[in-house]
Amino acid sequence: MEYLIVIGLIALLLLNYLYFSFPKIKLVWIKLTTGKYSHSYIAKYKALTKRNPYSYCIAEDFADRLLPFYIINKKYPSYESEKINNPIVFSYSDTFTNIRKELGKPACFQSYKISGSNIKIAGYRPEVYGKSARLYIYFVNPHCAKNTTG
Repeated sequence: MEYLIVIGLIALLLLNYLYFSFPKIKLVWIKLTTGKYSHSYIAKYKALTKRNPYSYCIAEDFADRLLPFYIINKKYPSYESEKINNPIVFSYSDTFTNIRKELGKPACFQSYKISGSNIKIAGYRPEVYGKSARLYIYFVNPHCAKNTTG
């Protein structure tokens, strides 16, 4: 019986050695535990390979894209139309997991962690009136103690 405990401890030490000695094993573990769209997986992947595992949706700093929404002065025009029916309808509270189930794999994906908030950008290429369009969906999770797949 004692030899089983010794074998178990040796196996545990061996797994611990492999986990910390081979970064790709750690990357696979992070992908399995947090998901392939989690910020921790993307950050670890970038640290190992020096590139993003997914295509970038926005090349420049994404904060520049969000800034106009926080400006009180309405200097940007807004257009409303009753003739165009949006073929893609989601509720405000839909999660990334639900939208991914509906639309499939995103064409591009980015993840940021800023001040404890996890911000994800999923990009899709829907066809609108026979033309390829760009659809970027932003997800903000301000209470992300741990990253999840959704």
